[in-house]
Amino acid sequence: MYRLMAEASARIQPDLDRRVVPVLRPVPSPAPDYRDGALEPAALADLVTAATSAVAEQARAVLARVVPHEALVLVTPASAGAPVQIAAAPRFRDALASIEWSRVVTDAGAAREGTTERVLVPDIVDGLTTTAWSATTGGCTIWLVLGSRGTLEIGPPEEQAAGQVAMLAAARARRIDDDPPGGTLAFSRAMSLERERVRAQLSSSHAATLS
Repeated sequence: MYRLMAEASARIQPDLDRRVVPVLRPVPSPAPDYRDGALEPAALADLVTAATSAVAEQARAVLARVVPHEALVLVTPASAGAPVQIAAAPRFRDALASIEWSRVVTDAGAAREGTTERVLVPDIVDGLTTTAWSATTGGCTIWLVLGSRGTLEIGPPEEQAAGQVAMLAAARARRIDDDPPGGTLAFSRAMSLERERVRAQLSSSHAATLS
């Protein structure tokens, strides 16, 4: 009996040796469909973890594909370091910087707690039509103002994208009062880890939404 078992094992072993082991390859995440208001998870992570002075530039980069615009103004009255940030084409920057945005957003009104709402802002720069949103979370309110050379076509996808960016900016402003000193090794490591964590979380959420 032992001889028969040995012979059977000898016959099976070559078959096992010849078996091809499948190679596992990484599968990229589906590309976001900007027509549906989907935003790039990596870009959103960069927005959440950006330095305070770079939030408006990151917000403009996130929204550019979904809502084309020439200027973005982010007003955060609670921020001592950067209450007004402007990311705009050079021809509009000086005109936007001369505006008293605190008065403009006060007249526009604030979103209710936990919501994002479209608010009315006048066209106060020649050549730009303005569209604005307000977002409030944890008692922190921000205003996101977009300027375009023509009338912005705001449908459900654009509304969703702008509202998401506004709420993320408000959540970030609530969480980060003052950035630690940049350039320190601990700060750089902490920001890198936080950026990767947020990217992974947003990518996972995005993939779950599509599945």
